[in-house]
Amino acid sequence: AIGAGGHLLVQNLDRAEGSFETLRLRIAARSGLIRMSQYVQVPREEVERAWHDGWKLTEEFSDIEGGAELSLSYATELLHRGEAERASQMAAQGVSDAQTAGSETLIKRFRFAVLMAHNAAGRLQEGLRLANAAGDGWLNRPVDTSNFVTRGLYAELLTWQGHLEQALETLQASAAWSEREGREPISHLSALVDWDWFRRPIEQALERAELAMQRTLVFGGPFYKTFAQRALGLARVLCGQHAQAAAELEQNLPLVQAGAFGHSMQSPYLSVLAEAYAGMGRKEDAMTVALQAMEAAQRSGARIFELRAWSVYMRLPGIARAAEGRARMRELIDFTGAYAFRVFER
Repeated sequence: AIGAGGHLLVQNLDRAEGSFETLRLRIAARSGLIRMSQYVQVPREEVERAWHDGWKLTEEFSDIEGGAELSLSYATELLHRGEAERASQMAAQGVSDAQTAGSETLIKRFRFAVLMAHNAAGRLQEGLRLANAAGDGWLNRPVDTSNFVTRGLYAELLTWQGHLEQALETLQASAAWSEREGREPISHLSALVDWDWFRRPIEQALERAELAMQRTLVFGGPFYKTFAQRALGLARVLCGQHAQAAAELEQNLPLVQAGAFGHSMQSPYLSVLAEAYAGMGRKEDAMTVALQAMEAAQRSGARIFELRAWSVYMRLPGIARAAEGRARMRELIDFTGAYAFRVFER
């Protein structure tokens, strides 16, 4: 019903009188329809039509700000499809156009999307630079409504870079604020379990992951469930509950299949499943799934997720691609600056 509402809004604005303000609303409505597709089923052809028609309008009427919003919205859709590298490029173009239009407000609105796309693509410093294009106050002031989500993404960046103590402090502050204020805490709790993976203080990992799963009952949606299910699987792996982790992850594989709302998380989800298989002694299954995770990340251009998959593969016994793995991990670490993954090089 929500998706149909977005389509109806586009149709109604297209029939309205063609003032400049109406034309801007036509572009904005198409941007909104594109963003909506992350949460409700919107046919891909309709999303593509909104993108192409919107872009024609921005060019015809030289609406740079409208074009920036369109690009930033389409970046979120590309990430949703699992195209991290393309998403980061589209987001960078959107920020550049927003700067040209003098719209700091637009950059602030899409800071989350810019960071998320660049984090996944492994363009960590570039993402941070673009996120700060409208100022860095979101990093320095106390956690509040406007920055609790982006601070969580910043903490993920810090984790991958190896600044683990600063990452933990930032994550705990964001998670505590979101829990206290009744906001969505799932992404923060999931990121804390990823932090546990690097440092192995497993005492709280399962508690955090189970809380994230409980919160999906409140905040709902398959996208958040994907984060929580993967975090729960990882926590079970860290606690030695490999068989239960594997069973639950297998049962919920549809969450990350092509076309699903959680498809962008397919590679890290499969990496955790491979770890569960390894802990059960299912070496061949672990190797197969780790390679699937690697291939999914490579298709996406998601360098951090590829590093994650290699980190699992390189710890398996009797692997055939050890030399390739060492070289590729060094290349990815050098490109991304994700120095925390050095502990997994063999």
